[in-house]
Amino acid sequence: MSADIETELVARYSEPAPYKKHLGSFRGKRTKAAAELFNNAEQRGARQSYLLDSRNHEGKIFSVRAISLRGDLSEQVVAELTAAAQQLSVGRLFWEGQFAPLLPEAIGSDSDAADTHSLSRLADGIIVFPTIQEGKQKPYSYCVWARQGGDYFIVPVSDDWL
Repeated sequence: MSADIETELVARYSEPAPYKKHLGSFRGKRTKAAAELFNNAEQRGARQSYLLDSRNHEGKIFSVRAISLRGDLSEQVVAELTAAAQQLSVGRLFWEGQFAPLLPEAIGSDSDAADTHSLSRLADGIIVFPTIQEGKQKPYSYCVWARQGGDYFIVPVSDDWL
């Protein structure tokens, strides 16, 4: 990932406005809370994501992606995570893509997204998350992240929003 893109995304997501683009997930107080959490986090940044699995169903693309907060993932880790992601059903990906926590909700705090998030290796700085592309929307190739008090928070960033 280009350092310029990472710097730009961190600066952009320091403001409430970008959170409103997330299909209504961030309205009102949630938009402000997400930006405040991101700005006040112990650590924050942006990373390019790894595509682990992708399935097309009824005109939507359901994907499982991962980011590493500690540099690039090895081929072995990507292969392990890919194999695990491929075990999730399309129905599970749809459900979890709808309910996966985003800022200001912590990764793993919502039992409705437990199957995908259980693939994360938080102790190793690896976060796994589902995404849903609708229509002609571009993939979520990037992600902004924050760590606060041992919890990790993310917002997948669509290539449409770069």
